[in-house]
Amino acid sequence: MQTGIYLNAFICFLIFGFSLFAAVFIYRSNKNSHVDISYASFWFFTSFTWLFFSMSLLTFKLGYIDYSMVLNQYLVQTTVFLQGVGISYFSFFRLTKNKTIASWSVPIFIVLAIAGLYFNYQDGTVYLSKSTYYSMEYAISSTSFIIFQIMFSLVVITIGLDFLRNLYFWFR
Repeated sequence: MQTGIYLNAFICFLIFGFSLFAAVFIYRSNKNSHVDISYASFWFFTSFTWLFFSMSLLTFKLGYIDYSMVLNQYLVQTTVFLQGVGISYFSFFRLTKNKTIASWSVPIFIVLAIAGLYFNYQDGTVYLSKSTYYSMEYAISSTSFIIFQIMFSLVVITIGLDFLRNLYFWFR
């Protein structure tokens, strides 16, 4: 019996549990900090991304490929974009130390997420591109992927610049 997808689904479920624990722990440790709430929401949405992907793997393995695709198109993709919304305040505040700029990043990321999801939710834009012994991969709308890359790049750049600034002050 081939068990690779089952193993992958189990590992994804474990990641769900640990990341949900991290989200709850971060949230409970400082409920009054917008930065910590933003970081906790990122881990919250990350946890559900892994839960839905785990469910998608299991439905795929059980032969319900259409259900697996629907899980990916509507749940996995939604939580992936929500991760970007969740981390936006955290990343921009870390870089600028300005609550106003960080606050403005959230609605901008919400608009980007809605746009990306709009293109993903269209019929035929998400389809099975390949599957292996351990997993499957769905292709998504190219427009949606570009929007995701923009969101991801902004987060990585802001966190990277914050890291470099802190490294500079540490060496100095």
